[in-house]
Order: sequence, then C-alpha cells, then structure tokens
Amino acid sequence: MSSRVSFREKLGTYLNASYPLLWIQTHEENRVVTDIAGEFLAPSADSGRKVRTIFEWDSVRGMSKMEANKARTPIPDLIAVKKLLEHIEKSVGDHQLYVLKDFHPFFQEPVVRRAFRNMVGKLKSKSTTIIFVSPVYAIPEELSKDVQILEFSLPDDDGLKNRLEFVQRAAEQSKKPGTNHDFSISPEILLKAIEAGKGLTDSEAENAFTLALVENKKFDRSFVKSVFDEKVTHLKKSGLLTYIEPDATFDSVGGLDGLKTWIRQRGQAYLPEARAYGLPYPRGMLLCGVPGCGKTLLAKATSAELGLPLFQLDVGSLFGKLVGETEQNFRRVIQTVDGVGSCILFIDEIEKALNRSAVSGQGDTGTSSRSFGTLLSWLSDHKTPVFVIGTSNNFTILPPEMIRKGRFDELFWLDLPTKIDRVSIFRVLLKRYKRDAARFDLNALAEGSKGFTGAEIEQAIISTMFRCFADRQREFTAKDLLAELAATTPQSKINEVDITNMRDQAKGKLRMVQHDGQIAEVSEELRAISIS
Repeated sequence: MSSRVSFREKLGTYLNASYPLLWIQTHEENRVVTDIAGEFLAPSADSGRKVRTIFEWDSVRGMSKMEANKARTPIPDLIAVKKLLEHIEKSVGDHQLYVLKDFHPFFQEPVVRRAFRNMVGKLKSKSTTIIFVSPVYAIPEELSKDVQILEFSLPDDDGLKNRLEFVQRAAEQSKKPGTNHDFSISPEILLKAIEAGKGLTDSEAENAFTLALVENKKFDRSFVKSVFDEKVTHLKKSGLLTYIEPDATFDSVGGLDGLKTWIRQRGQAYLPEARAYGLPYPRGMLLCGVPGCGKTLLAKATSAELGLPLFQLDVGSLFGKLVGETEQNFRRVIQTVDGVGSCILFIDEIEKALNRSAVSGQGDTGTSSRSFGTLLSWLSDHKTPVFVIGTSNNFTILPPEMIRKGRFDELFWLDLPTKIDRVSIFRVLLKRYKRDAARFDLNALAEGSKGFTGAEIEQAIISTMFRCFADRQREFTAKDLLAELAATTPQSKINEVDITNMRDQAKGKLRMVQHDGQIAEVSEELRAISIS
C-alpha cells in the first residue's frame, strides 16, 4: 500500500469514526487538500465514502467552499478568526470538512482554544471534522485529548515519478524550434532519479528535477547526481540530518574481518533478487566498544561497501527548548528518513543523548521519555530500507530497551585490536601515508603496540612523521615508530578499570565473532567482535 493510499484510508477511518479535530503536520498543504478533495468531495460509488461538503480557510483569502470542478466559491467576510469561529459554530451541518491552514498562531488566544472546546460535542454529533494543516505541531494543552495527529508522508515513488514526468513534459513543450535536445528518460535513469529525489516534498522534488535538467540539459547520470546534491542541500537546511561523503572503504579498515563478512551478507538484502526471495531489509547494527577502535570509520566504509548514502543524525540536536519542539523534531526526522529511501542512518555516540538519565523523563514533563519511545518504536517497526548504525563508547549506560534484539539486527562489541588486527591496521595506515608497508617489520610494530586502539596507532605514525621531518626531513623507520609507541601510554592503561568493567559486563551477554568470521553463540543481547 502506497503512503498516499494509506493516508486516505486512515483519514477515511477517522471521519467515519466522527473524530472532531485532526492535525496534519506538513509543508505540502496543496497536496493535502488535493488528496482530501479527490477522496471525499465526489467519491466513487464503490469507495464506500460519504460525500463531504468541504470548506477551506486561510488568514488571507478567508473561507471558500470547494466545488467538484475544483473551483472555489468564496464565503464573504470570514477572514477574521472570531467571525470564522462564530460561523462554524452556527453553520455546522452533517458530514462537513473544514480545512484550516496555518491556524497554529491563533491558538495563543485563550478564547480561541475555548471556542474549539465548546464545538467538540457538536462536531461529533454531526460527523463533521475540522482539519488543521500546518508545518508545525502546536496543539494547545486544552485540546490535546480532542485532537488526533494524522501523518502525511513525503511523496512516494509514484508521486516523484509524476513530478519527474511533469518536468519532462514542460521541457518538451518549452523546446525551441531547431534545437536537438533529447529529453527522453531511460528506465534506469527514471528509477535512479526517483531514488535521488526521495526525502523531498512535492515542490522540492519538482524544483530539484527542473534545476538538474537546466544544469545538465538531459536526463542522464549527471542529472541524477544533481538531484541528489540538491536533496542534500535541502536536508542540510532542515538542520536534522547531515550528509557524510564516504571517504573510506573496507580496505581502509584494518581487522574486523568477521564484522565485514556480516555487513556484506546484510548488504545483499538491497539486491533485486532479495525482494523476489522475500528477504526483509536489515535494520542495522549497534557498535559498542572502546573509543578509537574504528566504529565511525567502519560506518563510513559500510556506506561505500553497500553503495548507500550516509546521513548522520545528532540526536542531541532534536531536543528543543520550546514546548512540543522535541516531539516535533523527532517526528520530522523519522518522516524524512523514511522518505529518503535506501540509506544509512548514522547515530554516533548514541549514549550521550539517549542514556538512562537523559530519557527518564524526570524534570521535563516526560518529553524525553515520549520522544525516546517514538524512536524505539520506529527502530522496531519501520519497513523502509534504512540501515541504522549506532555507536556507543559506553553501552552500560544505555537503557535496556535500546540494547535488545529487534531494535537492531545485531549489537557488536569491538574490543581492543588483537595482534593480527594491529598488523592489518599498520599495513592500512602506512599505505594511507604513502609508505611501503613491506619496508617495516609489522610483527614487531604489532607487538610494540599492544593495548593500542587504531586511532592511537595512527596518531603514533603521525607524531613519528613530524619528528622525523623536523630531523632533516629523513625517512622514518620501524625503529622510530617503536620509540614513539614506547613513549605513549594508551587509553587501555589510563582507563584500564573502566575498560575492564565494560568488557566484564559484556561477557556472558555477547555472541562472539572469531577472526575467520565464524560465530559462536553466548547470549542473545549483544554480539562481540573478538579478532584473534
């Protein structure tokens, strides 16, 4: 079932149940009104819908009655909110719909809030509904038990295809005589352009398609890239998601062979054959472990390996100061992520914003607790092809409901790299810094870096390079690296008690992954990566 059909079905159910007040949060008021009119103004005989008389209001044009031919019949002298409310109170009839656009600022007046409370009973008895359409959620506390929120999704594949074909027709009609522009769209480009446009509103998608065509003069791969770039710009404007350009591959990640194998297996779920097989989309993974062991790097490499765009979510930025702002931000980001389509949602250091204390709800009237519940429900229930990667440097402070099966496909423990891992890490890093790893005794370096994380090994290489460059710009050797390692105290020594405590708490709760990728079950809560 498409999101558009789902919206219409849900709206029809609420209307049949005589819900008095509905709130639709969206910037796409025209698309909402079009859907409402198409479904209820003149419903088909087999739809089972009742014919509804539909009125539309905004603070500039006032009220008008919608006609079956898409015309509007103005109802004079109803711009003022006071007169509007008086008119609705006196004129409520059977099976009416009132669509009020951008009404939220007027709820600041107590008499306005009271007027709607007075109307609720009459609306129910007449099976009439008032629908608030607004880009924000601003439901007054007095009406919170009478207003039902109705989700309106971003355009689905069919909606984006419609906008793309609209732009194509416009380009054909605007073609100047004598020009040889080819505005045909291949099936491959059609699918890729729709995927690139996911996460945009109807008007944003149309603008992005138009801009991309103006820039590229045809519908090709460059057109698709331009559409995606425009989408990234729009997402950046929202301040909720940040696009991360993948700058790493699995070859950039030393060790973790077992985890790489697991990720590749999950990546096959995005193949067309997986859809025919009935394979569900993966939910993702939570990477827990010692800081500096490559969790963030692995997330970027996973994006490149699976060919999925990587969007980072700063959960802490969703918590607002104004009443209702936090819940609104959580809903917006979930709606946006679901609309984006196939992608990786990266939540780094998830315990900073979602630890037990932060989501307890104490001191904020339960806002954080409700928002956390919204996120948990989405992690468990979403059907979209979003692969979530969370990282945590201290999983012990996460709420128990976060670290259970069902939120993620697996929860992994990344411990300090073993000697075999450190050999691999040195090989990768030396290549990154334009050195031939064959010139170095990697076994000796691995032995000398016991207890070091990958990040600490990289920093040791960088420090060695600075020191040797200052020493007559000479080439550094394994001996220089070993000296730097010996002079460095790794975090595993500085925070030995904390790391040991986390490791001990992980034991008995984890499923271990050996270096060859074989998995041995220990429990059902977390999964550990033990590379040896």
